[in-house]
Amino acid sequence: MFSKFKIAFVLLLIGAFSGLAIWGTYTLTYDQIQENRARARLEMYLDMFPDMDTTLEDPDDISGPILGMRLVEEPEHSSVFEVYEVYDSNSNQLGYVMRGRGNNDFGYAEVIVGVDMNGVIIDVLISDTDNTPSYVTPLINNYLVNFAGQTLSDVSFDSNTGATATYGVVRRVVEDSMLLIEGDPILSVYQDAIAEVDRYETSYEFLLGVISEEVRLIDSNNDTVGFAYLGRVDYEGHEYRIGVIVSDDEVLKAFVVVEETVPSGLSEALSAFDSYLDQAIEDITDISASGDLEEALKAILEAGLRRSTESEEVRFARNYFLDAETVEMTQIDEGRLNMMVKVFDDQGDQLGYLIEGRDTNDFGFVEVVVQIDMDGIIIDVVISDHDNTEGYVIPLINDYMGNFSGQPLNDVEFDTNTGATATYGVVQAVVEEAYTYYENEMGSE
Repeated sequence: MFSKFKIAFVLLLIGAFSGLAIWGTYTLTYDQIQENRARARLEMYLDMFPDMDTTLEDPDDISGPILGMRLVEEPEHSSVFEVYEVYDSNSNQLGYVMRGRGNNDFGYAEVIVGVDMNGVIIDVLISDTDNTPSYVTPLINNYLVNFAGQTLSDVSFDSNTGATATYGVVRRVVEDSMLLIEGDPILSVYQDAIAEVDRYETSYEFLLGVISEEVRLIDSNNDTVGFAYLGRVDYEGHEYRIGVIVSDDEVLKAFVVVEETVPSGLSEALSAFDSYLDQAIEDITDISASGDLEEALKAILEAGLRRSTESEEVRFARNYFLDAETVEMTQIDEGRLNMMVKVFDDQGDQLGYLIEGRDTNDFGFVEVVVQIDMDGIIIDVVISDHDNTEGYVIPLINDYMGNFSGQPLNDVEFDTNTGATATYGVVQAVVEEAYTYYENEMGSE
């Protein structure tokens, strides 16, 4: 009996060490794996577009952005998760690349679709999959080649490939690519509101409030002609993006669903706000609504209008105090601190303070914002920007930065073993200097 327990114990130890070894190997080689995948994708892109500008924004980062590939959309309600415009070294557009992904009964498949400027498919490739190779390889060799040369808007699919599950993912990605390229429904929404819109790009992501994103609307001369402020609303079990679209002269042009399909009930609820369209933002007051859905939409409309008129200083403050209406900023030219901001609400009552600091360590720079209430209690300490190693900084943010919340600024307890000593060292130094500045400059108020 003892020998059986001994054998079992030995097997347990072997299993544990093997698991640790596998985990360690994967952790140590993760960056290399990502780099190899990026190289493989780049080779696929070059097969489709031999004249593509392959210059890297960062020559030392093969997995980083490529100048010849401009990310124009990251659809959320589609199997396609990235849409790129492809350019040569003279900034002439060569076509489009769509990356999509889908799951089936055997795992997943990632698919790349290349299309030229005439909407003709250059190639459809499976860039990654864990489906059965004995099915996938014949599919690639005998059926995916049939896509090349077809027009995306009139593509025909093979009915008997012998790899139904994998081909189902391919077909879904190709169909979704057709929707995005042959007629970008999101672009059409923006063009219906402001006819001059030629393209759009995300210009800001908000940390607080019902508005999550600001989208810049751009004409063919690369001038900004307006902005869309996107929030989200739940309707019949699904989440939809709602856009508050404002022209560059601060007139409300549209309040719409920013999706490929629009449920009639949601569209009807939005029409209740039509009377506010084409009005100057400053003239829109006392927005009325009835029912839960209209109330939720009203909150998005009011927040979008508010976001559209805020200054950069107020925008910064609203990342930490959502009720910020006015600010008083003081530049600081000593030590690690850059500025102090007093934040006030719409009644003129002070909400608190923001102190920003920045320093460098052996891995680059770290920028920190200390948020303090009127009693000198820390609300939050945030790493607002950095170029340190993500593998250290993300666990630091997730596991330790929240420990500052609720501590008095004059008696902060710092964590001693964060696993990101260099980054946390900057955080600690900024918090300590924030206390000194707070006591000297504001403690007497």
